[in-house]
Amino acid sequence: MKPNAGQAAIEFVVALFLLLIILIGMLFLNDLSLKSLLLQADIREDAGYQAMSSTLGTAPDSIKDWSDGADKTPYTADDRPQKSANASTTLQLLSDRSVANESDWSKVDSDVQLPFSMLTIRRAPSLVNAVPSVRKREEELVEVPDFIRENIYRKDEVTIREEIYFPLLGGLY
Repeated sequence: MKPNAGQAAIEFVVALFLLLIILIGMLFLNDLSLKSLLLQADIREDAGYQAMSSTLGTAPDSIKDWSDGADKTPYTADDRPQKSANASTTLQLLSDRSVANESDWSKVDSDVQLPFSMLTIRRAPSLVNAVPSVRKREEELVEVPDFIRENIYRKDEVTIREEIYFPLLGGLY
């Protein structure tokens, strides 16, 4: 009998096990992505409904900018909004450049039915007064499958968090 007898079978079993782990991991990540998209769609629907209603139950949030989270990488899930009641610099610049001459503002109809307009932005003392937003945040716990828990992840569940900031437009869509 050869000293290497059965080596190919062992290599095949090890490779098959590794491929199985990768495949199950990909399927689990796909399931997490789908649940994240569904959760985001749900909270977008809620935030959209609240943004289209005429009143808010709570004071709206104003986001000036975003700060990098613990990973120091911009545009990731751990980033946090920097809120400010006086963040109207960008909107002020936008409104200042919306007309060629200062006298052109007199030609804009001030009896506007929209929740905000360029006149509102121009006159607003703060961004909150100009373009408020609705904030919705939800979490969902997803159970980790037994195979992944025993061989890869070692935790019982994964938390999916979604957060939406939706502009309050009072029906303007």
